[in-house]
Amino acid sequence: AVLCSECQLFTDFTSYESCFDKTFVIFGSQKRIAMFLVKGISNLLFGGARSEGALIQCDGSFYELHGNHWISQFEHSTASISRSGEPFTYLLTIIKKDDGSEISEDDAFQFVIQERMRLTRATGPKGQPAFDFVGLETRRFLLEFDVHTNEPTINMFKTMMCQCQFEAKFHRSHEDATLADLELLCGPYAPAAAPSTPVRAPAGPAAAPRTPSTPVSASIPVSATTPQPAVARLGGNQLVRVAADLYLFDPATPQFQFTDTVELSINNAADARSPFSSVLYVLKRGPDGSESVFFSQEVGNEMHMHVNDEHKSVIWMYSGEGRVWTWSAKFRDAQSDRVFKEALVRALYERQAQRPFAEVKAEDTSFVRAAVVTPDVDDDDDVLADEMELVDLDEEAGLDAKAEESEEESEEEGTASGKEDESDEEPVAGAKNSFLAVGLKNDRSYVVRGSKVGVFKHGAKSLKYVSSIDRLKTKSGKTFSPKKVMLHQQDTSLLMMNPLDSKQIMHIDLHRPDVVQEWKVHDSIGLSELLPQTKYSELSDDSTLLGMNQSGFAYLDPRLGSSKLVDTRSFFYAQNQKLACAATTASGQMVAGSQTGELRLFSANTFTTDKPDMSAASRRAKTQLPGFGDPILAVDVTADGKWILATCKTYLLLVPAESASGINGFEKRLGDQKPNPTRLQLRREDIVRMGGQVSFTPARFNVSADQETSIVTSSGPYVITFNFNSIKRGVLNDYQIKQYSATVVGDQFTFGDDKHLVVATPDNVQMAARVVKTFTPFKTPQGRK
Repeated sequence: AVLCSECQLFTDFTSYESCFDKTFVIFGSQKRIAMFLVKGISNLLFGGARSEGALIQCDGSFYELHGNHWISQFEHSTASISRSGEPFTYLLTIIKKDDGSEISEDDAFQFVIQERMRLTRATGPKGQPAFDFVGLETRRFLLEFDVHTNEPTINMFKTMMCQCQFEAKFHRSHEDATLADLELLCGPYAPAAAPSTPVRAPAGPAAAPRTPSTPVSASIPVSATTPQPAVARLGGNQLVRVAADLYLFDPATPQFQFTDTVELSINNAADARSPFSSVLYVLKRGPDGSESVFFSQEVGNEMHMHVNDEHKSVIWMYSGEGRVWTWSAKFRDAQSDRVFKEALVRALYERQAQRPFAEVKAEDTSFVRAAVVTPDVDDDDDVLADEMELVDLDEEAGLDAKAEESEEESEEEGTASGKEDESDEEPVAGAKNSFLAVGLKNDRSYVVRGSKVGVFKHGAKSLKYVSSIDRLKTKSGKTFSPKKVMLHQQDTSLLMMNPLDSKQIMHIDLHRPDVVQEWKVHDSIGLSELLPQTKYSELSDDSTLLGMNQSGFAYLDPRLGSSKLVDTRSFFYAQNQKLACAATTASGQMVAGSQTGELRLFSANTFTTDKPDMSAASRRAKTQLPGFGDPILAVDVTADGKWILATCKTYLLLVPAESASGINGFEKRLGDQKPNPTRLQLRREDIVRMGGQVSFTPARFNVSADQETSIVTSSGPYVITFNFNSIKRGVLNDYQIKQYSATVVGDQFTFGDDKHLVVATPDNVQMAARVVKTFTPFKTPQGRK
């Protein structure tokens, strides 16, 4: 190999024509591709020459991690970032600086830049700024900058690495990325505990990938930080105690690494103020046989517990001090696995339901177990129906929620507005977007912002501001901010709940939005929710609807006189049932969720036939699925009434409404034939990405004349769409996730479509689309073997 005078690279004369746009070189018969830059170059921003093809170059020392020691590979080296010959693919090359000796292929490493590198800023063995990353499968490397590299250059190097990772992951330009997007790909500054003095790498083959003997923090890859015990010593009554092998998930690998042999104990908290609380203890024994608490945590949904029966193991998460650890325990035998999981189900249920597990009916135990724990599933790309990703569409159209009103658009569409042409008033101070309603009949979306409602038109690939309905007021002239909104009668009406008066429904005729009518529900009955009589009532001209409160359901007919509630078609329990939400099928069957986790299934004729008694037994639910303690925040149901979707804070619950024998729970009691629900949680890495905090907003199916295929929900600034078809086949982790710059307050598919979503954040409204990913074939990173 000799130096190519044209492209300043080493090349074989016989392969001179294969210099690949002055970037790559083929080494003789081995045909190994490697980049060899031969000149030490200063940084990109502050002058100096750089080799052809390099976007940025820096000098420093290069190490590889062996055990707990950084082993020096090149005392003096040059690191560069360059483009490859493939779209959205970049290379990081580390080359030994020329000391006058002949340079061989062992004097360079090359890595394809990708997210799995887990780039993290750290402090190197010499005390200089450095970057720690994973390359060549599971091997860990450290690039420590020399003393002459200034901070702006280091920041630019990190920024470029993040931009390259963004393009590799999303297959689009990094110009589309926000600063928050890039920060998620590259960890923040972490002054890791520096390993001991660097040692020159021994001659011979490279060491095997590390197997850490101490737990590794998810946010500080090198340090041996472990969670502190929540309770210093054992306490309470022991429910179970078994031996297990403890593993800690290492995001740098990414694999579970064996930590130690331990014992797991679940004990009642022994606190009269919390009689149903339990604590999980992880216990270790010292060389002298003494026992100590390695760490402990309260049993609850915050653990994001998964169980794997095939491997006799459990996986859970521990959050604290701004960090998240993912642990796994593998049990020695089937007996240990069974008794621990039985105690775990009991502890989880009692913590959430605040009552003894012994009170659960025998016919409901299987249902409850499936509801309180999540089966652990392996990622298997081969069984996924599609590889999708969420992308924004409206940014190209320049959508901004604060855009000026378009008179031309309003006139063309005939949309009225309260003060479209003459609104000089300032919006309510601090008002933010709070509710989103997407029309089924018309291509309109409505966003509540304080006492205003913004009107947006959504097309195939864009969302445009049309007008606004300003200064919502009661008949007495008092301004109000709607609590709930629902489109009605072929999207010609907008119904709203006034948080100051639950006995009134506010009605706006969207052809005359300056007029707000007040519908009186009843003299003594207030409502907390409104819902259509059937799933597709909004597409019809039917004016009747349903309402609910914690004790029951109201059938409402706006054509009536002073009170709109129809006594003979309404039903209220004698006692407060803590009902929280409801949804209807295409035929009018209704499912209601409660604050204590119960699901009640009502037949289609429950509210469509007259009954003289509001508390008649004939109006009671055909099936009541057992409560599992967690409040149901929202509920949805497929049009055919075969699947129910319940939203809880940290998970979703998908419940089949039909038994294996074909009995539908809406029309006949299921009894001991209740099918088990499927609990949906996010992947471990996504929960870590969210800081261990998950809080789902109401999950909904896409609304279509055909069968539902997708589910949409959000948590904080993240929108998540699940593939419903995959879930029904048992693939629980087929979902896409997209981060926005602010908390998502509403998300909903457009009607008849499972690809386009309207997304509302506090200060913006956008349209997103689920598109099929484009793939570039993966190339094995080149470098020293």
